[in-house]
Amino acid sequence: MIKFFRKIRQNLLSEGKTGKYFKYAIGEIILVVIGILIALQINNWNENRKSNVTKHDYYNQLLQDLKKDTDYIKGNIVIIDSNIVLYDNYMKGFQNQDINPKIVLYNLTKLNPEFNYFGFKTNTIETLQSTGDIKLIPTEIRNKLIDLKNAQNFLIKATSNNDAVYLRDLTSVVNLGYAPNFNFLTKKNKIIEDLNVENNIPEMVLKLNGAYLLKNFTEKLAERHLKAMLLEIDDLTEQINAELEK
Repeated sequence: MIKFFRKIRQNLLSEGKTGKYFKYAIGEIILVVIGILIALQINNWNENRKSNVTKHDYYNQLLQDLKKDTDYIKGNIVIIDSNIVLYDNYMKGFQNQDINPKIVLYNLTKLNPEFNYFGFKTNTIETLQSTGDIKLIPTEIRNKLIDLKNAQNFLIKATSNNDAVYLRDLTSVVNLGYAPNFNFLTKKNKIIEDLNVENNIPEMVLKLNGAYLLKNFTEKLAERHLKAMLLEIDDLTEQINAELEK
């Protein structure tokens, strides 16, 4: 093809047709430019197609993560609601004027001692950030994903710090002889009597009451943030599905 065009130019020059030669040369340049533009357009189309495929894969992964987080959050809210009800019932026990440390300690054994450890599905958003592919995601969705991840990190950090304090206080109460499955009101135990554990009951009550107060505060804080996350997840899910339908 190149030899063919070169031969045409040489024939035009040899025949002294300079004007036609320049016109032909300009036309050839225009054809080359058009060819380059078409090639660039095709390359851009291929790149956009690849980006869309990658972006859709990320969208589907994000939807899976958000669905798992939704189920996980709803399950935790059910547990937290149950714990809050138990704590409210415990507090109502103080309305009884005949209450004493042993009864308070007994009522404390009815509370759930387990602390919530939160963990969310952040693999996809972390991959987006580490690879730089986050730029493929529209700005509004991108910002909401980052806000959601920040909210999750805040909740994990806040509850973990409170959990450390709670476990420290719970351990100190156990060291005083506290046994959740032992009823000091009705049961007698020679070891407990020999160690004078009952003398520690007032201190147990004070420390354990403080520990559960912190736990209740943390669970109410967590519940507020978890419910807010559900709204954010619903919004994100709706926007991502809208993007997939385009």
